[in-house]
Amino acid sequence: MEGFPIPTITKVGLAGPLWIGYLWDAEFVTNYFARNVREYFSERARELSKLLIDEAASPNIPYALTVEVSRDLGRELPVIDLISIIRGMGYQAFKTHFYIKGFRTDASLLKVKESIMGIK
Repeated sequence: MEGFPIPTITKVGLAGPLWIGYLWDAEFVTNYFARNVREYFSERARELSKLLIDEAASPNIPYALTVEVSRDLGRELPVIDLISIIRGMGYQAFKTHFYIKGFRTDASLLKVKESIMGIK
């Protein structure tokens, strides 16, 4: 759109999600934390480093368990239980480091929804 996002720009151009690879170098992240995490770090710091190592090799798109999911199920669903179910279906699944109810998977959103509804 002309003038968007900068009003003085007249050249039209489009952009989008151009990066389709991994968001980070999993080998670097794994090696870095394997060498640098120490026993005297807090439990949360060690837990976070493990999440980052797991997440580094995971698919790019994060999902989150929402209030709607709990309402549909009639109970709170622990994200670790959903991850186990998704892995049992043969897909990758990992917790995210930035949201306690977040996870990443290579399963389609439809497969994730089917797995959640299959719990009922």
